[in-house]
Amino acid sequence: MTGGVDDEHQGRMQGLLSSMASLASIVGPLAISTVYFASSDVFPGRVSVLGAACHLLCLSVALARPQVAGVQALDRRSG
Repeated sequence: MTGGVDDEHQGRMQGLLSSMASLASIVGPLAISTVYFASSDVFPGRVSVLGAACHLLCLSVALARPQVAGVQALDRRSG
């Protein structure tokens, strides 16, 4: 991701990425444990299905996004 921004904004991008990772490490376990305890009597596999859905969403974003960022980075380097 930092390859898709100019040199002036790379530090800002790194800070944003580390902030998002920290936020996810706090919110993620709280959200998953809440979903698990709320649905363990009805459907205990709901957490696994939710995790798979999150992975599929992230995979689709990851597969679509590098193509655009990679083209922009290559255009800047060659031009």
